[in-house]
Amino acid sequence: MENIDVQDIDAQDAEAEETEPNRRGKNSRNRLKDRLKILDTIALDPKVRASKQADAALEASSIEKLLFQTEREDKVNKTLTLNAQLTAQHEQDVAEIARLTKANAELQTRTAQRVVEQIPDDRVQGLQEQVSTLESLLKDVSALSRSVDIEERTRAAVSLIVKHGKRAMSVVEEMGVSFSSVVTALQKSETELLGLLQQAQQEGPALPVYRAVLSVRDSVQVDGHGKKHYPDVFDDGYAKEL
Repeated sequence: MENIDVQDIDAQDAEAEETEPNRRGKNSRNRLKDRLKILDTIALDPKVRASKQADAALEASSIEKLLFQTEREDKVNKTLTLNAQLTAQHEQDVAEIARLTKANAELQTRTAQRVVEQIPDDRVQGLQEQVSTLESLLKDVSALSRSVDIEERTRAAVSLIVKHGKRAMSVVEEMGVSFSSVVTALQKSETELLGLLQQAQQEGPALPVYRAVLSVRDSVQVDGHGKKHYPDVFDDGYAKEL
């Protein structure tokens, strides 16, 4: 087989170096690709003899085969590396699961062995009697409060809800006052409550609640028509206070 004219190839290399001054800094694979481009140029150049074109084509074929093998090996190496990483990660996960399983078992064992303080029977009985007494007193007080004027009773209920919130619900209900109505009224402004009182055509269960909220929360006294009540400056009692 006739060899390729070295001068022709050197000329192609020189031309490539002029256009690509950093070619020598490339890795071996890129240099092979550059060489392949030169050989393809020679193989297709009509000015080059047919025998030299054939040699260039054979060498190009060898380079292509080498590049193909290299790329395949790279893929295999990447796959092996990825598999190794996944295996290592899997081993770490298995170890972590084992550690957590052991820790959970130890925690459950300590929980099962933990000694729970038992309240003596006499203390339990005393607490139960105290609770029963308080419940009985609460019922008596609630029943007594029903005999009080609705306005005064509602103001007391509003005061309990303002102070204790939802915890006062059972007491307020025992007093005959709607807990939900008071909560709803407490969410309204002074102006809204005054407007509702003035718009009312007749006395209803909500009106005492509105008046009680105005009195307890806003320190506002209203008359039967929902208008603010101001002290009479000519009242004797008021004059005495002055």
